[in-house]
Formats: sequence, structure tokens, C-alpha cells
Amino acid sequence: MSDFLKAMGFTPQPIAGPLKVFQRDQYVGTVPAFPVVSTSFIFDVRADDFKPEERDGETVLIASPMIGPGDFECIAGFRHPNGGEARKGDMATMFDVMVAAAKASKQ
Repeated sequence: MSDFLKAMGFTPQPIAGPLKVFQRDQYVGTVPAFPVVSTSFIFDVRADDFKPEERDGETVLIASPMIGPGDFECIAGFRHPNGGEARKGDMATMFDVMVAAAKASKQ
């Protein structure tokens, strides 16, 4: 969740998972809980990126159409529909290494 929303006191109600994630009415995978947490500097989860919804008697998350496939790969604990764990793409990994190096050089 963005630092701005945290500063404004917005804290979504936690929901334990695993939770199915749908985007454009397609099942894209599962996450361990809500709110969703990113593992990468390249993708910052915003308040409107995932919305809980009841479907067929269970709570699921509806992902914004603005979230790309690489963004899902940056979500902590994200699993694909086949059960496979997400792996950060090369761009996200490279960006995270650059950010870590920049932080280390400032110390």
C-alpha cells in the first residue's frame, strides 16, 4: 500500500487466505492474504489495485485491469493457477538490485 494512504490512516480490513485473484473475469492465481504486499520496488500496491468481493460464497480479490503480468510476479506469495510460485521477472530483479546498490552507496 502506498505511503500516502498509510499516512492518511487508511488500513484495509485484513483477510486471511489463500484468496483467489480474478482480473477481467479470468482467474489469474492466488495470494496468501489481503492486503496484498509487493516484494519489489518496481510495483507499489495501491489501495484500488485489489478489491475484495464475494463470489459463490467465498471472498476473492478483483485485480485492477491496470496490473500487468510482471506486477503479479512481484506480489509476495502469489501463485499461478497451476499452483506454481511466481518468480520475479528480469526487469523487476534488475531494478531491485539497482535500488539496493543505490541505497548501499549512500550509507
